[in-house]
Amino acid sequence: MTQNSIDTSNTPPPFWQIKIELGYLDAQKAVDLLEVNHKQNRLIRPNVVNRYVNDMVNGRWILTSESIKFSPDGFMFDGQQRCHAIIIAAETIPDLKIPMVFAYNVDPGAFTVVDSGVKRQPSDALKIAGHIGNLPERAALAKRCILFEYGRRALFSTKGKGLDIKHQITNAEIVAYIEANDALLSTAVELTANLYRMQEKPVLTPTDWSFCFWILSMQMGEVADQKKHNKRVFLFLSELAERCNAQLVELYNSLPGMKSTEKLAAIIEAFKAFPK
Repeated sequence: MTQNSIDTSNTPPPFWQIKIELGYLDAQKAVDLLEVNHKQNRLIRPNVVNRYVNDMVNGRWILTSESIKFSPDGFMFDGQQRCHAIIIAAETIPDLKIPMVFAYNVDPGAFTVVDSGVKRQPSDALKIAGHIGNLPERAALAKRCILFEYGRRALFSTKGKGLDIKHQITNAEIVAYIEANDALLSTAVELTANLYRMQEKPVLTPTDWSFCFWILSMQMGEVADQKKHNKRVFLFLSELAERCNAQLVELYNSLPGMKSTEKLAAIIEAFKAFPK
């Protein structure tokens, strides 16, 4: 058979002939595997590769039952994204190797159903990890905070614009961030839940409000009484939601190219003038 197409016309091998091996994937093995990558395999997805690199470099890669798969004639038809990822990750950690499942003699027809299921969302990962309560909201806030800490521009709702695709946030990263910062994240989500509905105009999304709470609580310097400071932040945001500060509305409704950092600056400057 040539690599022009995946042959699914012949009778597939019995499932008991599939051979499963546990081993390690490193950069050199990845290079070798890409030599037998099926030419009809899907295109490389940089965002997926970069998410894998993120977890590999930061020690969050976990062995699962998801395997690198090979057809009976030896072509790899599932695993190229992981191969490219570890080659890139090895530029940072040269001797990096990750545990991996390898499946050989897999029916080529499996190519039509691999990775066709529903993508697991961060909130799904949180639930499996044992977290409860406001999972989508906490996950959305955690993602926003991670982006901020990486110095990205996507501080507010940008619908994908302004994101640096070189750092793709993974579910594992979100879960780890929440477990390390859950007290403040949960407080931010719970206290700001009603602020969105208090607005005269829909200037900020619910996640924007909780993010404002987080950044004003964490980025304004050390405070002697964190609970008192958090209460002050909440009172300020509540007043902002009620009055829908004219300057903030003007910023948010201005030119499409207005930077979100300028919008955030308006909130911070207003907060500095808020009575202590």
